[in-house]
This record gives sequence, structure tokens and C-alpha cells, in this order.
Amino acid sequence: ISHQRLFFHISSVNSRRRPDVNDDVQFSIGQDNRGDACAIDVRLSEPLASRISFPLVFAFTFLVALISSYFIFDIDKLFVGAYLGMSVLTFLLYASDKNSAQNGEQRIRESTLHMFALCCGWPGALIAQQTLRHKSVKQPFKAILWLTTILNSVVFLFLLTPQGLVYFDHFIYKLGILLNAIVSSV
Repeated sequence: ISHQRLFFHISSVNSRRRPDVNDDVQFSIGQDNRGDACAIDVRLSEPLASRISFPLVFAFTFLVALISSYFIFDIDKLFVGAYLGMSVLTFLLYASDKNSAQNGEQRIRESTLHMFALCCGWPGALIAQQTLRHKSVKQPFKAILWLTTILNSVVFLFLLTPQGLVYFDHFIYKLGILLNAIVSSV
């Protein structure tokens, strides 16, 4: 083992996060533009606990509970489909926004991302935030996302009650009337 000091550029780091002082890293030795030895393909040794975060566990737990509640409580499949569909769509929006950010293209507005999270897409938002490492640092954004997550979770729990199911059935009935009116006018 050598204790030679090697420079590496941050673009050489293949990790979800930036390295901190005293982090264990693995790397290959290459050369920089001047021909000096440098570290390339730098990988951080990340413990399992840092890869599994509370938001990720919370989102997956909710989705498992949601799918289970379809079988246990016989909730409407539209309800389950709304969460699953909006979560996938929200995840894709985050991926698209990250791609736009990396390429210097027009970004998706934060209010749009929050609206999709509020409209049943918050599990996808949390999963995207953690796995894509996008919108995971800015505190105001994170706070609003957690507010929409909590608000939506409270509504979800209410809709599992007998009174909540009556409201949900009434909403689906009214939505059906609206959709029929739109279809018949086209």
C-alpha cells in the first residue's frame, strides 16, 4: 500500500455524492493533461445504510401498503392505479428534469413537480429524489415535498375509513358524469 498523494477532479467521481474528508475510495491511476499521475474512475465505498434512506423506505412501504390494501380492504382499483400511475409519471418527470439540468435545457418548474407529487405522485417523487439524486439538497423544495407527502398520506388514511370510502365513491361517480359529458360533447 502506497501513501502517495494523488489529485483527482470531481468529474472522475462515480458516486451519488461528493466525497468527504477521510472517505474510503477506490480508484485507478491515470494521467492528467500534463502527464502527471492522477486518480481516475474514483468510487466511494458507501455503507449499506447510506444507500437505504428513510424517504426511500417510506415510499416503498407506502406502495406495498397501498397494493396490500387493495386485497385486504378491497379499495377501488382506480385509487391504487392513481397512485401507481402518478408515481411512475412523477418519477419520469424528475428524470426528465435532471436530464434537462445536465444538458442546460429548459427545466420543469418546481411547482409542476410539487403538483404531481400532491396528486398521488409523491412516492415516485421520493424514489426519484433518492435514486436519481435530483432535487435532494435544496431545503425549501424538500420541505414542500414532505408537506405534500404528509397531506396526501392523511387523505389516503381518511379514504380507508367507511366515511372516506363514501366520499371517494361519490367523487368517482361525479368524475364519471363529467367524463361522459366531455365524451358526448366531442
